Amino acid sequence: MEENVYNYVFHYNSMTKNWSAIPRDKYQEYWSNPNTPGILKSSNIKTLVELIGKGEDFVKSIKSKSRAKTQMDDLETYRRGRDKY
Repeated sequence: MEENVYNYVFHYNSMTKNWSAIPRDKYQEYWSNPNTPGILKSSNIKTLVELIGKGEDFVKSIKSKSRAKTQMDDLETYRRGRDKY
């Protein structure tokens, strides 16, 4: 499952204290706009690795659900409760 992680670049923002999981095809766009759609964010890198490890379909389901809320809110809810998804 962790082979999915190779398709992402991880960046820690010390100002916001959040990790971003950036798909390789969004890497350059991320530096112009950190809120680029498709970027996963969490305060815990282990959460990002776990979510990415669940597969591309699962990640897409998170992204589609997060359109109504920020991706950060969805990921943090998942990390705390793990029963939302």
